[in-house]
Amino acid sequence: MNTLDLLYRIYRARYSLDVLQRRLDHPVKVVFLGERADTTRVLGWLGELHPRAQELPIEQRSWPIDADDWSDVSACVIHLGSELPSTEWLREHAESIPDSVPCLWIVENSEAKAPDIVPGTLPRIHQLDPLDPGPQFAYRLPRAFPGLAIRLARDFSTLRESYAHQVIRRTSARNARMALASTLAAPPIPVVGTLWRFFATTGETIAMTASQIHLCLLMAALHYRSLDFFDRMGELWPVIGGSFGWRRVARLLVGLVPGLGWLSKGSLAYSATWMVGETSRLYYEYGQPNQDEILREIKRRSQEELVKRLREEDSQHEEDGGDEADS
Repeated sequence: MNTLDLLYRIYRARYSLDVLQRRLDHPVKVVFLGERADTTRVLGWLGELHPRAQELPIEQRSWPIDADDWSDVSACVIHLGSELPSTEWLREHAESIPDSVPCLWIVENSEAKAPDIVPGTLPRIHQLDPLDPGPQFAYRLPRAFPGLAIRLARDFSTLRESYAHQVIRRTSARNARMALASTLAAPPIPVVGTLWRFFATTGETIAMTASQIHLCLLMAALHYRSLDFFDRMGELWPVIGGSFGWRRVARLLVGLVPGLGWLSKGSLAYSATWMVGETSRLYYEYGQPNQDEILREIKRRSQEELVKRLREEDSQHEEDGGDEADS
């Protein structure tokens, strides 16, 4: 087994590109609810629509909304304006939204006194600074709808940049904690101690490399690039090589500074991962897709469409056959 196959198997054992691809391909509809002027301003906070976005996943609406209109809604953002409405109004309108629809309630007033939250009766309202609400909203939206975050961020420039930075920081912090954990002394138990030392040497490097590769692929997905592992190998090889260089530097730091080497190792892990993520983000933001990559993506989508059509035709034939038997 060569290095590429081994790395691919290690990566697939930890992450699933299929799950991520299905999340990207799944149709989404997020309703922006409120006064037309307010929801239009909120849309401006998201940034420019990506030229490859096939359809706008956002829909503007105003109160009231019929119960049937919630059936295909994935999430809802409610803009309350610059002043908080009454408690009775909040309760009445919150109860009109199905429990299956996650909501983000916002008000452009950082000094408004939010009502006391009682679970199941009143929604939690997020206050935005009216002088600069855009960055706060771009930060809140992915946290409110984590399952839709990458799908929405892919389509809008400002939201994409904000979400990418959040993902990079989270991954860097996770790898820093992993590096710190590997510096702890092995337990005085024969089997456990052996496994612990393995993680502290080889296992840690493999796990962090897989994490950094996943970060690169997330940056690619955010910029409408193919998620095929082997399409990205030319861009991922520097990450793989850098991980082993980081391992040597980290060992040197731990040896040079016995008391504080663990802190240096954690800081280095954070910095190395952050550099990988930010470099990938900038590359995919300003790079140009390869022609062969585009053709492979078109082929993939055409095959999925063909399978979908065949299944629809099979279902239609079964229904027609059942109707004929009944007659």
